[in-house]
Amino acid sequence: MNMTLGLDVHKRTTAYALVNERGELQQRGETKTNPKLCLELVSWLPSSAVQIGMESSTYIYPLYDAFNDAGYRVRVAHPAKLSRITKAEVKHDDKDALDLALQLLRNDFPESYILSKEMRDKRQMIRQHMTLTNEESRIKCRIHSLLAQYDIRVPCQLGTKKSFEFMQSVQLPTSCFAAVMVFFMPKN
Repeated sequence: MNMTLGLDVHKRTTAYALVNERGELQQRGETKTNPKLCLELVSWLPSSAVQIGMESSTYIYPLYDAFNDAGYRVRVAHPAKLSRITKAEVKHDDKDALDLALQLLRNDFPESYILSKEMRDKRQMIRQHMTLTNEESRIKCRIHSLLAQYDIRVPCQLGTKKSFEFMQSVQLPTSCFAAVMVFFMPKN
């Protein structure tokens, strides 16, 4: 017998609804948003007999990866296209989970593309690099601005050994010196 499992995933809890191929509700409830606990919901069924659907959100990735690694077919819905759920006046997690399972059963599931874990990791690394680079640039600008108040121009790139040596020769108020010197520590 084929089944569909709808999951309404949140930070701490996940509402679920398991529906058989005739659209009859088999199980419904709530569990912690934990891959191991969510896998237990369908562990008694062969992976080929279950389709799992969830609405895309920040918290789905550990569950998505766990189900996918265990061989289950996992589909993620595009939130803007889930009109039955998103346009509801009153949100009920258990009803949303049931709606997801039923939409999956009827092949009325607005699927969203999910990158592989490897690609998500690479994108995250690039985003983190960009964030840190922007932060470094912001700090350098603040240091240049602070030093300009004392009519000091650093003759080389900030963060180098040469800039550290230069800053040791400059007279700054103690409070300013401590704040600036942390950044001028040479990078090896």
